[in-house]
Amino acid sequence: MKNQIYSLGNYNESVATMNAGADHIGLVPMQSGGVPAHRVPFDVVDRIFTEAKRRGVKCVAIMLNTDPDEMIFIANRIKPDKYHLIMNRYV
Repeated sequence: MKNQIYSLGNYNESVATMNAGADHIGLVPMQSGGVPAHRVPFDVVDRIFTEAKRRGVKCVAIMLNTDPDEMIFIANRIKPDKYHLIMNRYV
């Protein structure tokens, strides 16, 4: 069984989650969709994903928008291990 913890918002919370045994962590990088309070600035995503990869924890980018160009930009910018796409016109 894999432990996946998503919608983390800051570095300390993410490290605590990794310390607790998370196998995958998911963040909502800055983007046009989703709840603004859940969006994580790219510099924070970089710091969290660097620490996660150092520990062997898989990094997941949660995409809450519907713009393919924006998703491709984000994917190229943060280079996650996995993508979690939520294609909902109401997001």
